[in-house]
Amino acid sequence: MLNDEQDIAATAKNIENLETLRENLEEAQNGRDFYYITGEESYLEPYYRISGGIDTIYSKLKTSIADKSNQKLYFDTLTMLVRERFMVMNKGIEMQNKKNANLREVKNILSEGKALQIDLYELINRMKLEERRILKEKMEIVHSKVKFTNYVMIGGPFFSIIILMIAFSLLNKGKQKNLFDGTPGKMTAEELEEIVKHRTEEISTINKKLYAEIDKHKIMEETILESEKEYRMIFELAHDAIIIYNPETGVVLDVNEQACTLYKIPKTDFIGLSLKTLSKNINEFEENIKTTLAKGFYNNFQTVHYNKDGTEMLIEINASVIHYKAQKAIMSINRDITDRILSYINFPGS
Repeated sequence: MLNDEQDIAATAKNIENLETLRENLEEAQNGRDFYYITGEESYLEPYYRISGGIDTIYSKLKTSIADKSNQKLYFDTLTMLVRERFMVMNKGIEMQNKKNANLREVKNILSEGKALQIDLYELINRMKLEERRILKEKMEIVHSKVKFTNYVMIGGPFFSIIILMIAFSLLNKGKQKNLFDGTPGKMTAEELEEIVKHRTEEISTINKKLYAEIDKHKIMEETILESEKEYRMIFELAHDAIIIYNPETGVVLDVNEQACTLYKIPKTDFIGLSLKTLSKNINEFEENIKTTLAKGFYNNFQTVHYNKDGTEMLIEINASVIHYKAQKAIMSINRDITDRILSYINFPGS
């Protein structure tokens, strides 16, 4: 069970590392975009820092997924795409630094980089979904072992008492019979007492093992609770808004603090709210749910939501189908890209 707990913690760490990789790629891309728009080289600092440190995340992921065949295939593709992505960004930087750079070539590089970025995000989300599936399976195994241990905890002492009662009953019958039956070859009271003694010692040994298993069970429960706290902390501290909702009704089941901040809605009011009330186009919202359920995920699509004040926000969404508290749900990772899009638009007179 302790080994299972270590596997669960490692799987949760994999999800965290994949999210870190995604955030790093986005930070590098944003720095590259701002450099392209402003020409300020200070914006390239995140790009150089992240491109130089990306191998650290690689090594962590490579070690942790060594025994997962599906993830190893994904990882090989991920490695290739990330390297290609940084090569394209670097090529774009070099081209921009040249005088009289061909605008068409620059646009082609930007278009190629965008396509790679989309492929990368989709692949990372697939790997995260696979890790969540593995995490769910391991948690189910652990819970089944916990149930078995509970049965042993309840049943062990009960059967010990039954055995002792039978043994003492036989002992008493033996004593009574020996008072009236002096036939040779019959089991004496002393022999019965010796049997009871041995049986009691065996039961004592079994109980010691049982109590040792109970101690392991308690340690396991405490460790699982700690892992759940850590997973919850990752959920709450994520930079993006995360909303978990029922795909049939659109009712919110859980949100993190960033979602509450983005939509300006307290968590107590947010949970139980229908996302339809926050969506500008309800038909589009329902079509997005159908697409997500059909594929298992739906990445990098955009839609318009309202916050509590009624302000429109252009939201970029990465959605995945998950199991939440024994029911199918959709986890939506939402990012407000309104300001970023507006910064690309040259308004008349600006």
